[in-house]
Amino acid sequence: LAGITLGVATLIVVMSVMNGFRAELVGRILGLNGHVSVYSTVAGGIANYDDLALSIAEMQDVIAVTPQIEGQAMATQNTVSLGAVVRGVRWSDLAVRKPLWDSLDESEITGFRENNGVLIGHAMAFKLGVRLGDNVTLTTAHGQPTAFGTLPSRRNFPIVGIFDVGMYEYDSSFVFMPLKLASDLFGYDGRVSALEIYTSAPEQILSLRTLVGR
Repeated sequence: LAGITLGVATLIVVMSVMNGFRAELVGRILGLNGHVSVYSTVAGGIANYDDLALSIAEMQDVIAVTPQIEGQAMATQNTVSLGAVVRGVRWSDLAVRKPLWDSLDESEITGFRENNGVLIGHAMAFKLGVRLGDNVTLTTAHGQPTAFGTLPSRRNFPIVGIFDVGMYEYDSSFVFMPLKLASDLFGYDGRVSALEIYTSAPEQILSLRTLVGR
């Protein structure tokens, strides 16, 4: 009896730990990424994205639809250079990214909304040797064409917030900036690269993906 009791207890504990780990991992991953992403079938991004987002938001189980601009850049400061994934979002859409929103205080959110600054992860901040209020330089391949070829775009941005979402991959490589700044930086000219859809039933996204594809 003691052996059976110990074996069953061990099994229950292991299953509980694994289920908790899975829920935590999935929650953090899906907290920064939409359950379904909508991309344009033509180059240049999605035009009239507000109208499209509104029509998708009316579908069943959809919680939020957020436009975003995503691109790659090189973050540089203090002679250190790192590859970065830059995401341009509206400040009001930060709330749907719960791990990110919960890691920011009110002053950082206000700074993102008003000061046209960027949010970086604490691991990236440590590697670059920067703190809140410092500047970070972002260099992208998108630039102005010249007689000698296309010159990369290089701009400085103030750091208005440092987040910690609990996943090193995100904390060390993601940069969030206001949507308008990202549009200027990557040359989207009023368009967005994708729409991120958040749903209350992520395990049933196949039917939603089918409806959106129509």
